[in-house]
Amino acid sequence: MSKKLEPQLHVNIQRSQTLAYFIIGLHLLSLLACFKINVLWQLQLVLVLVLGLSFSRQFRRYQQGVYQFGLQCTAENTWQYAVNQHDFVGIEILPSSVLTAWVIILHVKTDTEKRANLLICNDVMSEDLYRRLKVILKITAS
Repeated sequence: MSKKLEPQLHVNIQRSQTLAYFIIGLHLLSLLACFKINVLWQLQLVLVLVLGLSFSRQFRRYQQGVYQFGLQCTAENTWQYAVNQHDFVGIEILPSSVLTAWVIILHVKTDTEKRANLLICNDVMSEDLYRRLKVILKITAS
């Protein structure tokens, strides 16, 4: 009979205030740039409408919890991911992933060969847990 192994690390990624500020700030800067460029007013209107649609879509995704998920590293050093915090599926972390002091961008491939990008800002967990996650990612994802 096989014994179920406990995860080496389990992290629940919740809403990030930094990500909300980033979405708002990036769209405000883009809006300012639209008004500063010297083009026809019709083109400026189109650019402002596109930015408004982009902001609406991105902020709705943020509010719906698209950036909330569970991530765990098992005792065998394999990674698992879950959208609803319960049904974990195996993932492979790709070498193109980025680890910084402020944000972790994981490029992953699921067991079904579907690719996804997972964004983890440093304000969604304690500083110690974020550092621990980065170290385990560096060790196991290489």
